[in-house]
Amino acid sequence: SLPRELLRPPAGDLSNASILPTIVVIGCGKSKLTRTARARELYTGNLFRACVRYAESRGAPWGILSALHGFLRPDQRIRPYDYRLPKRQQELAHWRINAATGLSYWRGGHRFTVECLAGEDYAAPFCEELERRGVTCARPLRGMSVGTRLQWLGQRTSGRVP
Repeated sequence: SLPRELLRPPAGDLSNASILPTIVVIGCGKSKLTRTARARELYTGNLFRACVRYAESRGAPWGILSALHGFLRPDQRIRPYDYRLPKRQQELAHWRINAATGLSYWRGGHRFTVECLAGEDYAAPFCEELERRGVTCARPLRGMSVGTRLQWLGQRTSGRVP
C-alpha cells in the first residue's frame, strides 16, 4: 500500500494548464504543391515549414488549421485547394466549431492546451471556440510580422530561418 501522502492529490488546482499536454496548431499556407499529398507536405511556405520545425523540435503533437478542412492531422492526405476563410459570421462560426471539434476528436476526449501559431484571422475564432470549451489557447506569435515570426521560430529551433 502507498503512503497516505502519495494517495492524496497534489495541492493546487489540477486543471492548471502547465500540467496538461500542449498541442501546437499551425496555420495552413497559400503556397501548396499541385498534387495530393499528406498535409504536412502539401503546404510549402517558409512560415509553415518554420512552424513545423518548431513543433517537432518541442516534441509536441501538432496539427494544421485549414480554411477548407478545419483541423487537419499532419498525415491526412488532401488535395490542393484555393479557398479562404469565410467572411460571413455564420460561415465563420461553422468553421471554428468544425475546427475545434476536429482537434477535440483527434485528442479522444483527453484534456490539453493549445499553442496556436496561425495568423490572427485563423487564431482568433479558433482560440475563442477552444476557450469557450475550457481549453487554454496561447498565441505567442500574435501581433508579429511574418519576418518577426520567422525570427522568433528560428531562435527557438535550430536557429535557421527558412
